[in-house]
Amino acid sequence: MKDKEYNALRRKIDHWAVRWKEELLPGWEIIFHYEREPLQNIEGNLLERSSGYTHFLWEYRSASISFNLLLMAERTDRQNENTVIHELCHCLVAELVTGDERPDGEAHMERVVTDIVTSLNWVRDAAIKGKLPKPLPSKSEQ
Repeated sequence: MKDKEYNALRRKIDHWAVRWKEELLPGWEIIFHYEREPLQNIEGNLLERSSGYTHFLWEYRSASISFNLLLMAERTDRQNENTVIHELCHCLVAELVTGDERPDGEAHMERVVTDIVTSLNWVRDAAIKGKLPKPLPSKSEQ
């Protein structure tokens, strides 16, 4: 990946990362990293097929999110924005699986985060199209 392509993609990913971070995680301190090679998890294992990886310290509302721009260069803008949202959503649910002794705890987190991203996209798309459903009346309005 040439520097020009890398810098253009980095600016795009950074724009989404900052925007969605402010919407989903106000008050969190998050550092974003942009890589040109496979990512590594906290144990040092290579994540050759991962576009993003989040390491969080939920108790301090702090995280570090890395993006593999070589993989992201092969994807659509929508897929890349979803990756950004997906990684940020790990911070939302991190506390629920940290310390979980079940070996499938990480798989549960991935499924929940993916579903949250799908829901956020539905709301965004409906808002753009002006088709958000009207809220249910509150008890005082009934």
